[in-house]
Amino acid sequence: MEKTKYDYFFTAFFLIIAAKTTFLTYYDIFWLFFSISCLSYGLYKRRIYASDLYVFVGFTLIYILYIIFRNTLFNKLDISFLVSDIFFLLKYILLVFIFCIVLKRNATILISEVIIKLAQISLVLYIFQLIGGGEILFRIGTIFHNLYPFPGNSETYANFLIFTYDKLHSIRNSGFVWEPGAYGCFLTIGLLFHFMNNSFKFDRNAIILTISIFTTISTTAYLAFGVLMLLYYRVNGGTIDIKMIFGISLGIILFFSLPFLRDKIINTYYDDVEALDDHETIINALEYYTENEGEVKLNRFASGLFLYRNFKHQLIFGVSNAYPNVKSSIYGVQIKEFNISNGIIDFIAKFGLVGLIFLLYRVGNFIYIHYYKLEYSTYLIIMMLVMNFGEPLLMLPITLIFLFLPRFSEIEEEDDDEELEDENEYDEEEINLRN
Repeated sequence: MEKTKYDYFFTAFFLIIAAKTTFLTYYDIFWLFFSISCLSYGLYKRRIYASDLYVFVGFTLIYILYIIFRNTLFNKLDISFLVSDIFFLLKYILLVFIFCIVLKRNATILISEVIIKLAQISLVLYIFQLIGGGEILFRIGTIFHNLYPFPGNSETYANFLIFTYDKLHSIRNSGFVWEPGAYGCFLTIGLLFHFMNNSFKFDRNAIILTISIFTTISTTAYLAFGVLMLLYYRVNGGTIDIKMIFGISLGIILFFSLPFLRDKIINTYYDDVEALDDHETIINALEYYTENEGEVKLNRFASGLFLYRNFKHQLIFGVSNAYPNVKSSIYGVQIKEFNISNGIIDFIAKFGLVGLIFLLYRVGNFIYIHYYKLEYSTYLIIMMLVMNFGEPLLMLPITLIFLFLPRFSEIEEEDDDEELEDENEYDEEEINLRN
């Protein structure tokens, strides 16, 4: 299927929405515009088939039955929570479905190519940021924020669609995403797609993405990149021998030697547990943030412990996409008063351990249908879990796309055959008209 300039436009639009840092993400009208325009373009280019639509119909039926089942038997919440879950289907899942059926096999190619271009731009702006241009970048971003105010506005960072400057991360590269760690995860996914589309060759574009990942100075991104490099090693014929064992051992040594890796994780865990058990401090923080329209920020481990203590067995099937509106059984306030930073537990609270297993199955299946190796699927699933332990990406289109990528990557040949049949039919009609 030939790529067009409109394909690149829709891909860039898709990534900027997924980046969750501009006004495009926070206004539903832009999601609706993307879905309608992308779908219309797909119909115009004859890229959508009846079998494509059946996939969404089947998914929708299972999804609705699931949320009715868990809301009725386990949660017994009012109808507004069910409505929120259906809205999530029509906003997030429908958008990634349309993106997949219109671009099909080209989806991963286009995502990697656009991320590479944005990474090149970000590297230039990042260098400008390091040499003292941060304030200028912040002012440019502030102009955009003033023109298009949105709930995600922050006093410390400013974004102008293709780049974010955060005063709290003045020596780190945030790229086009809301913060450096999340940007590193986007880059890692882009590098994965690039590898899969160029037979896992470490070319010039792979180097650009790798350099960009290192500029984020993110523990999460580095660990995910390490897992991806293990996949790269194995796909390229690397064997589980003394060299691989040495490499893994070296990685473990580095992990326990570099303070920003080991100490950050260990200290975060103990600080989180101590802070969460200090009820008086949290109650005082709740009073302060309530008065100042803020949230009590919970780190990765604290987020997991907090939601587990509130929901316990309900996490098997999840509570609701709108679970932040549920009243905390511990502190007596709505859970939205707390900032949950662990993407894994956030997804489990919304769609349950069952939902997480299904999504990870689709993630693993995506690479399995190309290489037929469960080992590779395992690496990709680990990479996804590593990224989302530190960054809430599971709920974003950049990850939800894996729900449908396996299906539409698998049927690419079938699509090509259908296109060829259509062309033959047009040729026959033209010949008949001439006769």
